[in-house]
Amino acid sequence: MSKRPEPNSATASEQLLRAAADGDPHRVRALLAAGAYINATNQHNQTALIRAAFFGHDEVVRVLLAAGAETQTRDKVGLTALEWSVSRGFSRAAELLRNVALAVPTKTAPNEQSPPAEPPTVTTNPLVVKQSGQFTESRFSEPGVVPAATAAQTNAEAPNDEVIKHCPVCQTIYKGPTLFYCSYDLAPLVDGPVAAPGAPASKSIFEGQALLWVVLAVAAFAGMSIGYLINYRLAESPPKTMMANRMKNDYPTEVRNSPIVEGEIKSSEINLPEPEYPEAAKSQGLSGSVSVAVTVSSKGRVIKARALNGPLLLQKAAEAAARKATFTKRRARRSGTITYDFVR
Repeated sequence: MSKRPEPNSATASEQLLRAAADGDPHRVRALLAAGAYINATNQHNQTALIRAAFFGHDEVVRVLLAAGAETQTRDKVGLTALEWSVSRGFSRAAELLRNVALAVPTKTAPNEQSPPAEPPTVTTNPLVVKQSGQFTESRFSEPGVVPAATAAQTNAEAPNDEVIKHCPVCQTIYKGPTLFYCSYDLAPLVDGPVAAPGAPASKSIFEGQALLWVVLAVAAFAGMSIGYLINYRLAESPPKTMMANRMKNDYPTEVRNSPIVEGEIKSSEINLPEPEYPEAAKSQGLSGSVSVAVTVSSKGRVIKARALNGPLLLQKAAEAAARKATFTKRRARRSGTITYDFVR
């Protein structure tokens, strides 16, 4: 036999909240009969009614409403049980809670008589909307929700004291003071009706578009200005490579042909260093070709070098370059000539 929970105890309240979330109406009845506090809340300020509405447990909602559960309590998110059931699409639980909300009398100040007010009309049948000469059946059938297509008719026919809200996303019209979120887009509802079809757009939209066009125009102008400056700079000052080539053409330097090898050593050369042009020969304007007779050892090194012609200053430079030349190795010594051109 299970232990009977103590009335108003923390254990009984926790069990009531858990039973409501689990959708167990028999357990909820037993806990209420045992004296559990029906409006107890958890750390999120959620009552048993909010928990049942959040999970769509219609029978538990019915039991709690019959026991007198508070319907206007809000959790830490700021939503009531009715708002949670509407936002999560539990139409049966929402209808039960909405009927109870409509039955709650409005509080009035002392010594003040409240005029008899009829409850707002709740539409339960699908609405027929006239669009472009044709009649189409609305997709909305939830009580208290009017399609956006009938916004103009709703605005014209709504009483002055009736609270009208609309969803800024899907433009759905809602009636009643207890609705705060759209049941289709979960967007917060905005007070007031929707503008009639064909009404001018909001001024802020046009202002945003104008600002966007201004930014695009400024960016385009800046891009054209930068491109013009870059092209102007490039046209005004030629690249450094062009200047360097022009300087080379204006101030020619020494041009030497590759050394010419003849005799037994022809086609066996490995390295033929260029001779140094003596400064004394440059100052005297000496130029021409100098042939050097060389003897190459079996190891490919020049062991003898003797100039055969040309100015004396150029002969020494040619002999020095010939001694640095190397050739392929052979079994015997061989000889030949190396001709150097000194040209200004």
